[in-house]
Amino acid sequence: MFNTFDKPEVYLGLEPEVRFSGQIPAGESTGVDVPGQLWKRYHMEKTSISAYININFEMGMSHTEDTAQGLFTYFAGGLVRNIPHKQQGDFVKRELPAGEYIVCRIEAESFEDLVTDALNQGGKYLFGTWLPHHNLTTEPFSAEKYYRDLKDMACMEIWVKPIPLEKKE
Repeated sequence: MFNTFDKPEVYLGLEPEVRFSGQIPAGESTGVDVPGQLWKRYHMEKTSISAYININFEMGMSHTEDTAQGLFTYFAGGLVRNIPHKQQGDFVKRELPAGEYIVCRIEAESFEDLVTDALNQGGKYLFGTWLPHHNLTTEPFSAEKYYRDLKDMACMEIWVKPIPLEKKE
C-alpha cells in the first residue's frame, strides 16, 4: 500500500479550477462533473500531443489551493515520454512529485464501473476506514493513475501523501 519513489513523474494535460459546490458527489447522479468533462476534452485533444505521451498511462490529479473560495484544481493528462520544447495549445506540464505515497489499487470489469461504483467504494474505504484506522490523514492532494493497457479489466490507483494525525489529548 505504501510506495516511495525518488523522481517525479511528468504528465501533459489540461487543468481548470473547479468549484466544490457544483460537483457531483461521489456515487451521485446530479450536478456537474467538471473532471468528467475535462477527461472527455483531453481524450478528444490528446492526438495533438501523442508524440510526447505514453497513451497507456493517464493521471488525474486534484489539489486544493483556495478552500476559502471553494475551489480546487483538477488535472487530466498522459505520462510524458518526451517533453515538448514549446507549450502545446492549452496543455500544461504537471508532476506527480517524488515522495512517499499510500496507493490504493482498484479494479473493475469495465471502465465505466471503475470510475463510478468501484472508485466510490475504494475512496470510501481509503478515506473513511483505512487512513483513520492507521491514524493518518493526507495532504490536500490526490492522484488517480489509470492503466489503459490492460485488456481484460479496468484498473486504477488512488495515490495520496500521508500525514500522521495529531494525537488527541
